[in-house]
Amino acid sequence: MNKLILLFTIFLLFSFPKIGFSIPTADPVEANFTFENACLFQPVLFTDISVGNVTAWSWDFDNGSAFSDEQDPEFNFFGSGEYLVQLIVSNDCESDTMIQEIMIYNAIPTFRDTTVCNNESVEVNGKFYTESVLSNQVFNYIDTLVSSQGCDSITIFRITVNPCGCELIFPNAFTPDGDGLNDTFQPVVICDQIIANYRMIILDRWGETVYDTYEYNDPWDGTINGYPIPTDVFVYWVQYEIVNGDNRRVFNEAKDFTLIR
Repeated sequence: MNKLILLFTIFLLFSFPKIGFSIPTADPVEANFTFENACLFQPVLFTDISVGNVTAWSWDFDNGSAFSDEQDPEFNFFGSGEYLVQLIVSNDCESDTMIQEIMIYNAIPTFRDTTVCNNESVEVNGKFYTESVLSNQVFNYIDTLVSSQGCDSITIFRITVNPCGCELIFPNAFTPDGDGLNDTFQPVVICDQIIANYRMIILDRWGETVYDTYEYNDPWDGTINGYPIPTDVFVYWVQYEIVNGDNRRVFNEAKDFTLIR
């Protein structure tokens, strides 16, 4: 009887299809990410480099106040300083979390306000700025500057230009025709020091004095006693002192110039 039961059991095992059971296996994931351009008011680019079969992403950029479910999102931070950024990656079986502390830099330009002398060039981001002035003058420029952290910033920067010395430049011709251009003969003064004991005498071709002044800002209008002088060549002789503290320098100059009508 026992043999019959054993044989029947073996018959049942081999006579019917087998019933299979599958046990779920783990599908591990490991969260990780990188970021670039951590600059204030500019999009920070986050790149997911997680390992495993990730099917879902959950980003937290600012301690629960800003989220994203994109794989590689962008986010603008509106304040400089340290932030904790969290990434949770998951699939149907597993999840993992990565938290990184990132520093958002304010775009403070490396270039500062500066003071230069006349015709001295200043280089900013590969551009050269040069100005010529008669007295101290401030120039404001707008440009895209790069901070020491690599952040771009539209910034107004300032260059103060000083004459840095003293120079009187006399023209070689003038045209007293009333058009508002070169109507008088006088020096162009580029000076941040004191001009003292100035005198200028203008002579005609026969050595007669046609004009005499003790003020460098007192021009000749090309007339004698109110009467216009026709086109001719004249000679000016000038003498003056440049005073810088206790230092005094005396200058003398004589050259010809042309009156053109």
